[in-house]
Amino acid sequence: MASGRPAQLSLGGPGGPVTVWGDGTCMAAPHAALILGTLADALAWEDCSPTGQPSTCAVPCAWLAAEERHKSGRELIAAIIAAYEVYQRIALAVQPSEGRWREKGWGMQNWQIFAAIIPIAKLYGLDARKIN
Repeated sequence: MASGRPAQLSLGGPGGPVTVWGDGTCMAAPHAALILGTLADALAWEDCSPTGQPSTCAVPCAWLAAEERHKSGRELIAAIIAAYEVYQRIALAVQPSEGRWREKGWGMQNWQIFAAIIPIAKLYGLDARKIN
């Protein structure tokens, strides 16, 4: 900042393992996760599911984990399917009653995290103990 110019922000790229959609920039997974997740939300990836929008978390997280771990397209798709399956089961199990929903609101933020965690855990090869 001594020169009067703002410092450049490093995004872990170029050369990181994860490709960012849109311009093909590659960067470190944590930085790509922020950008991919923001893009998924900005693109309004709303599944119209009564349980929320699992794709806004599942797809970006699966994408970055698959690229980071050099997984195949088949493994990427399997991880996304697993994320949807687990997410939907958890979300349906913890849905509030209609009365509680009207009084206190909906708790999607409480189970949305599973759509992000499951594909990463699957693509990283984590067992139940490591996931916990």
